[in-house]
Amino acid sequence: MRTYCVFYRSFYEALSELPEKNQLEIYRAIFELSLNENRIELTGLSKTIFTLIEPQVLANLQRFKNGSKPKEKRNGSETEAKKKQKLSEPEANKNKNKNENKKDNENKKKNLEPPTLEEVKQWFTEQGSTAEQGAKAWQYYTDGNWHDAKGQPVKNWRQKMRGGRWLEVKAQPPQTSELKQYKPLDLYEPEPNAEINDFFTAE
Repeated sequence: MRTYCVFYRSFYEALSELPEKNQLEIYRAIFELSLNENRIELTGLSKTIFTLIEPQVLANLQRFKNGSKPKEKRNGSETEAKKKQKLSEPEANKNKNKNENKKDNENKKKNLEPPTLEEVKQWFTEQGSTAEQGAKAWQYYTDGNWHDAKGQPVKNWRQKMRGGRWLEVKAQPPQTSELKQYKPLDLYEPEPNAEINDFFTAE
């Protein structure tokens, strides 16, 4: 049972201009509907004025009924909100980890990108080897889709080529001393000596 109701100043000002008989009828109709939910049948001027007031009285009555109900729905919404809030933290961490993993994958992908032929040739020459040797190394790993002999992807091609057989320092030409060339003894032909020839031919 309702123990109070809302009576607006606008109601009072509207009714104060009416005859007392009509005022009493309308006052009674308002309070019966607001407190006891009873409708009083009115006629004439009283009915006309009450028809304008009745929608507001019914709205207040419905508001009172809604407020007197157990707040199960509201509690449920708070529980759902808490549940969503609890779930939001792992989801946030999940999204954070996902972004970090994506960044790591991009970095790994960038590191795994094979170098160009010109990069390898230039690096080989900078290391004291030859561009030709760099071209051979580049072609070898390109044919193997940039995987080593064990089938593992080449993550750092410079380290791979520096530690393997590819990086060969350009050989310096051997420094040889000039050696005199001698003819074999059996091919040696002495130069003619005039005195000896004269000795043998004197007789």
